[in-house]
Amino acid sequence: MDDRGEVISAQAAIMGDVGANLVAVLVILLVALGLTRGLAPAAEEAEHLPAFVSAPLSGKAQSDILYQRLRPGAD
Repeated sequence: MDDRGEVISAQAAIMGDVGANLVAVLVILLVALGLTRGLAPAAEEAEHLPAFVSAPLSGKAQSDILYQRLRPGAD
């Protein structure tokens, strides 16, 4: 009976290792899928995408925007 317990324990350890490896492969595939969606578009696709140009604001412009957000009714 002692040998049977050791065999069952060894099988459980192997199944645990296989399960952990499958989860690791799944996580790697999900990360790879997420990274491919974040790639920049190709040159011909980029021509049709709208672009937003932004530049840093001066201190006065920043404070004016914050003031407008706090008091939207005051023009």
